[in-house]
Amino acid sequence: MTAEHIDEGDICSVCGLPVFFYGDATIDCPQCGTEYVNAEVGDVD
Repeated sequence: MTAEHIDEGDICSVCGLPVFFYGDATIDCPQCGTEYVNAEVGDVD
């Protein structure tokens, strides 16, 4: 499964919690663990 690209503050598509990256390129939702990639950073290997 590939991580979804979202913008800072967008809502998690699984649990509905806002997602914040705090400067990171990727993050796991603190509520449900879904992985997201910061759309402002671009692709991350």
